[in-house]
Amino acid sequence: MAQNKVNPKDISRFYTEVDKGSDKPAFCKPEHKRLFDEETATLKKALKSGLVASHRVMAQEQNLREREERGDQLNKSEHQAMGIIAEDPDGWKKRRAECAEEISRGMPSRKEVKDRTINPFMNLRREKQGGLQALKKEYIIISRAMGEDANVSFLQRDK
Repeated sequence: MAQNKVNPKDISRFYTEVDKGSDKPAFCKPEHKRLFDEETATLKKALKSGLVASHRVMAQEQNLREREERGDQLNKSEHQAMGIIAEDPDGWKKRRAECAEEISRGMPSRKEVKDRTINPFMNLRREKQGGLQALKKEYIIISRAMGEDANVSFLQRDK
């Protein structure tokens, strides 16, 4: 297996047709997916037990079919992300570490936050350039796909 260098543009491979207009891929939001699955199961149970009014049964069955199809797409998206990571796990680990280091350097330290010695103009400039936000998003996507912790607040320096 040839080792290809993972670059920041490869992050777009994680997005699927399910993620149209979304900031992050669907697998980055496990709580949303869990709630979606619970709602689908509740709807299925209501249809089976006859709790749905007779004039709404057909509409609810159609709704259930659409929800199950979307759930399948969400699962497929998650498996696709794991496959992308499996192609070059060392490259993605290295890219995740690079992102973590750059995010850590870009964030103000805990001591600066506590002492309130942060230069607001520097922070504003960093936010306007968008580099740090893009790195955070990339770090979260890679971390979620690898099954690692994706909380960027742990990357903040102490001093």
